[in-house]
Amino acid sequence: MKTKEPWTYKKYRRSCNRCDVEKPFEDFPLKSSASNYRLPWCKKCDAKRKADWYTSKHEHNLKRMAKWRKDTRDAAVVILGGFCACCGESRKSMLELDHVKNDGSTHRRKVKWGNYKVYQDIIDSGGDRTKYQVLCANCNQSKRRNGGFCEHISDLDALLAQDFGLG
Repeated sequence: MKTKEPWTYKKYRRSCNRCDVEKPFEDFPLKSSASNYRLPWCKKCDAKRKADWYTSKHEHNLKRMAKWRKDTRDAAVVILGGFCACCGESRKSMLELDHVKNDGSTHRRKVKWGNYKVYQDIIDSGGDRTKYQVLCANCNQSKRRNGGFCEHISDLDALLAQDFGLG
């Protein structure tokens, strides 16, 4: 008795509807990983289509993401008061977000998405002021250089804040 040869796609060919070249069935990408349906264009044409789409949308996506980053940061600053907690500076270009417990570097490494994950956390938590505060660039650098206290705070205020956990 003669055995049937197993059915395979290798015997079948089809024409790409973009380049109009006849190619083996395997040269056509699957529509999805969960389907056996093959797209009507070959893998080479599919790669060109994706590259063209990326090129046409790239500039638009860069602008869209820049706007999203600015809006997210501005929303986080507004939720936390919109002015420096130390000196009262309110110009947006001068304001920075600060981790109250000086654990910003550790926190950003933990969330693995940098400042914008932190900004989103501030927005989602409704502005948890036990973790975050708004400082101007000068106060934030002064706090970093002076062991957690800005130069605007007198030595007595710093000691009181440290003793009572207000810093």
